[in-house]
Amino acid sequence: MHSILAKWRLFAVTVTTAFAVLLVSNSPASALEPGESTRWANEIEGNTPITANGILGEARAANGDLFQVWHGAGNGNMYLSLNHSQPLTLPGQTNASPQIVYVGGQAQFLLFHTGTNGFVFYNTLSVAVGGNGQRYARFGGDWRQVPNGARTLDGLAVAVTATPNNGAYLAFRGYNSNEIWGMYYNSQNGQWDLPTRTFGATSDSSPALAYSTNNNHILLAYRGTDNQVNVIRLPYGSGNWYGREILGGVLTDSHPAIGISANGFGQVAIRQQGTGVLHMQTVSDSGAHFNWVRESQSQTSPWGPRIVMDAYRAYLVATAWGGYVLWKQSRQF
Repeated sequence: MHSILAKWRLFAVTVTTAFAVLLVSNSPASALEPGESTRWANEIEGNTPITANGILGEARAANGDLFQVWHGAGNGNMYLSLNHSQPLTLPGQTNASPQIVYVGGQAQFLLFHTGTNGFVFYNTLSVAVGGNGQRYARFGGDWRQVPNGARTLDGLAVAVTATPNNGAYLAFRGYNSNEIWGMYYNSQNGQWDLPTRTFGATSDSSPALAYSTNNNHILLAYRGTDNQVNVIRLPYGSGNWYGREILGGVLTDSHPAIGISANGFGQVAIRQQGTGVLHMQTVSDSGAHFNWVRESQSQTSPWGPRIVMDAYRAYLVATAWGGYVLWKQSRQF
């Protein structure tokens, strides 16, 4: 959604106040992060601002094709849009935000959703071109259940990030315990590894994932049972998480978000416990982190946000209380 090529969509900024409810706290706004915008824009699909129950998921291919997916406001439907076109209604029902990731190779995109029974389902997705040059979504068949007992609670989303060799890593909060589990996916042969526990990581919310091409580490951010945000790291191909960092100072009552740029620096974002105000913190793939800062407009949300990376830019995506999906640039690295 958010690249320098997306400037043709900037007209959406002018309609933000018409559709979204931007609530502010009584506290003064914090200083701007480097590159942070002071204006929010509505997410526009099919020339219409979209509404969601939860948070928007999105993934962009190397050629610029963009898929966005979300859980409908007021229903259990899932919707998918390609390059901001008219949304499609996906088969199936969910009470959680669906997720999507670009992996390249034969699979191209992987699309996930949590079923109403907590089991995790996925599909492959690519872009086809019709005889008239129109681009459209091509699915890899019906939904498939992620094997080996992958299951979370109804209403909790999974987290997914791309890994080398067109693979992916999936993380989710367990069904029978609050432990966080993870598993690798090999898109070249379509095989899933057995889930493994992320030792010491317990949560009552969905986790968040990012992959650093700078040092080939997977970063997992999660809300601990004490409502503090934790970040831990996993070398790609390894099963040994290490370097837990607690981002203290601001508590959260929802899932966090994380994104890492190509230089190893990135951003974690949360909604603050009690106030709902969005906060961000700069982090690195080596474990360094800085202080929490309040989003410049003290934007609030009933759900946790998402961080989307585009090269060295971070974009913050949030759903306002009225259900309208908003976005803005939140950091330049």
